[in-house]
Amino acid sequence: MDNEMKRYTFLHFSDIHFNKQSDSIFSPDRDLRKEMLNDIEQVILKKELSPYGIIICGDIAFSGQENEYKIADEFLETLTGKLKIDYRHVFCVPGNHDVDQSVAKKFVSVYAVQKLLEEADENEFQSYLVKLKEETEQQKVDLLYRALKGYNDFTGRYMGNVSSIEGPWTYPLELEDGYSLCLYGINSTIISNADDHRKDDNGKEVLRKMRLGNHQIPSRENKVIYMTICHHPIQDWKEDLGQVLDDRAMIQLFGHRHVQTLEQNEKRVRIGTGALQPDRREEGWQPRYNFLEVCIEHSKLRVVLYPRIWNKDLHKFICEESFCDSGKERKEIVLSLEHVENFVPEGMADINTSNIRETDDSKRELVYKLWSLQNHERESVLRQYHEFDGICLNDLNQNIVKILNIAEESKLLQKILKDIGQRQTNINK
Repeated sequence: MDNEMKRYTFLHFSDIHFNKQSDSIFSPDRDLRKEMLNDIEQVILKKELSPYGIIICGDIAFSGQENEYKIADEFLETLTGKLKIDYRHVFCVPGNHDVDQSVAKKFVSVYAVQKLLEEADENEFQSYLVKLKEETEQQKVDLLYRALKGYNDFTGRYMGNVSSIEGPWTYPLELEDGYSLCLYGINSTIISNADDHRKDDNGKEVLRKMRLGNHQIPSRENKVIYMTICHHPIQDWKEDLGQVLDDRAMIQLFGHRHVQTLEQNEKRVRIGTGALQPDRREEGWQPRYNFLEVCIEHSKLRVVLYPRIWNKDLHKFICEESFCDSGKERKEIVLSLEHVENFVPEGMADINTSNIRETDDSKRELVYKLWSLQNHERESVLRQYHEFDGICLNDLNQNIVKILNIAEESKLLQKILKDIGQRQTNINK
């Protein structure tokens, strides 16, 4: 980010589909990923970009398995190193391939809950979600998200995990003129299972629409520009929430369809990114990724897309010119800010997003470091504070939000981070 203007640049991709063979020397996708890293380096130098973070619109894994996420973790470590960005600035949401479909097949209770939610009307759906949240807190068993355990274990360190207890994750960034950019993670896989691939009598796959719930749509706030991140595009949602989302989110990012799309109207821009690693048997196989730049310029929202596509003949990524402005290697979208500055809820006008971000960065750092500790090390660090008495510290998926809230309310964030740092220093001596 430069000194003249608050400008945020993100590496944006989706649908990596890491499987157990992805790290094999015989996997052709190894070369594809290496060429992506080479291309990233060239684009950054040529366009003078300063990447702030990475946005992944789901389908990190192929079947939601632990070994697939180990490969993904190594890739992200390499990627963050290449981009020279903080691990706290990796933002992701789950896709249907991040769901372990064997769970719904094995556990009748899981499948029954998903079926109930799929068939419920809008009011029933929201009511069931409330009851599931209550039961999850009481019984310590999250039936709805059992199939996402592999994803949650992987993304927990990046605060991308999902559960019945918490809603969408958010991450605010300060822009010019009192505006803020709020990254907003939406989970579109609540009911995803093997039924996603149902076929009709003619053997043609039937589109199964996903359930999201009204609670996942952001609320309007004065001078807050939402950038929503979701796997399934709105045409794959059962709920008719597209218009509401258009009124609330000026930048909308999606994956899933394996094709690059860009739709713009006077209120928003909607970007569907293609797959980074689509199945090579797919018709029209073409890996893609994007750079995305966001800033406020001349009192308008400026979004710049740098689309990259795999060239089969050259065996490398190049600019996808069909999505660019004439004669340029980028697409510029300029939107009016009128509809985000005329809504001022009581008590919201004086919010300091830089303070929010500072706290959020500390929480994200703490999450990452807690996930990196062994169970006994985590116990040793946190049990010295009586505030965590009665909390199961071994189950981070279930209790991480509670741990963070207690640490923040008790002003322990920096103390715990210092304790962990000191412990690591002593180990390395």
